[in-house]
Order: sequence, then C-alpha cells, then structure tokens
Amino acid sequence: LTLAAPPSGGTNLSVASNVNVTISSTVANGGTAIWSTGAGSTLTLGGSGLTGLGIFTWSGGGTNVIAGGLLNPGLLTCSSINVNQTGGTNAPSPGIFVGDGGNGTYTINGSSALLKVAGNAGYNLAIGRGSGSTGTLNVQDGTVLVGSGGSANVYLGQDNTSVGVLNQSGGVFTVTN
Repeated sequence: LTLAAPPSGGTNLSVASNVNVTISSTVANGGTAIWSTGAGSTLTLGGSGLTGLGIFTWSGGGTNVIAGGLLNPGLLTCSSINVNQTGGTNAPSPGIFVGDGGNGTYTINGSSALLKVAGNAGYNLAIGRGSGSTGTLNVQDGTVLVGSGGSANVYLGQDNTSVGVLNQSGGVFTVTN
C-alpha cells in the first residue's frame, strides 16, 4: 500500500467513525502525512513501513493498534487519539509526541512490543505537549527504550499548560545517553 503525500494541510488516510480497518501489508507514505481515525474506530497495523521524513500525525479520536511489523515514521505526533501497541517495533525518529495539541494515550502491552526512540536533543519522547493537552504513556508489558545512541529526553508536560502522565505496571522503561 503506497500513500502519496497529502496536499498542504490535507489528510492522506481517513477512517470514518465506527469502522474497523486492518492493514497487514507494508505501508509506504510520502513523507509528511496525516492519518485520521474517527471516534469509535480502530485502525490496526500489522505490516511494516511508515518510513519517511517529516511529521507523521495520527488524530481523529479513535484508536490505532500496532500489532506487528517494523514502523519507522519521522516525528510521530499523537493528537486526540489512543494508540495500543501489542507487538512489533515502533521506531519514530527523531521522536514521538503523545497528547500533542489534543489529549492522547499510548499503551504498550505485548511481550514483543518495542517503542524505540533514538531521536536527538530537540525531540525524543514528549508526553503531554501544547494547548493544555494531557498525554499518557502506559507501559504494561513490552519495552520502551529512549535515547539509544544519542541524547535522551523524556518530557512530562512539555510546556506550562500541558500534563504528562507515565504509568508503568510492567514491562521495561529505559532512558540512556
């Protein structure tokens, strides 16, 4: 599945409200991209891909599930969306923002699930960022690795109007320099 870059400010994948969609193939996006998963909907990704530069935004009020594969998006922003990672590797570079300009939750809950954020000093992992948003990272099983091979930054409530919450009830959460 190949998705072209959207027009300026456009969305190149939309899932309507109350619909369940599964993509098991490799996804090649055209750089900066916006995916909207509507309220009550679930978009499940089981393949690899999402490679590219630029900002990759997930929004829409629904739920995105990473079930397998290797995802390598550029900067991944999760705005007004829930993300459940039950398998595979999500390795956004230079980083990921959870609850960016809208409340969001990222839950990692699978023994083979890996969220790997190498990033650089300007990004890495931000939980709660912008416009009074609340971001929540739930580590229940699997591994979160921040800063491998570079500067490590974890921001909880990156600005004075946002809230960042880190809940760990299992799994591994490691920050290295």
